[in-house]
Amino acid sequence: MKEGQKATHMYILEQGNCEVLVKGSLTKKEQFVRDLGPGSMFGELALLHGNRRTASVRSKDCCTVGCLNEESFNQLIKNFPEIKNRFKEYGKSYTDEWRAYKVKVLKNVNFLS
Repeated sequence: MKEGQKATHMYILEQGNCEVLVKGSLTKKEQFVRDLGPGSMFGELALLHGNRRTASVRSKDCCTVGCLNEESFNQLIKNFPEIKNRFKEYGKSYTDEWRAYKVKVLKNVNFLS
């Protein structure tokens, strides 16, 4: 999964390890953000909010990954609204540099703060 692409899938890592990379706001070079292990998911927030991806995920070893396409994801959150809320809460735990920068900028817009 590459940063900047339109979200079309959500992924769940069953086996293996991946790393999350985000482009630095100044250098535009990819920077390591966090490791992902079995049970981790990614791509859910871009689908949930209809955004482009803000991070790249790269496998560190052999991985087994489950995948939900956009249609299945939308059906899931339509039928189980509590899952949508869990995805939103999970997203609040992301603390990478790019997310922090966007939050800071948005807080400076009076009607968004």
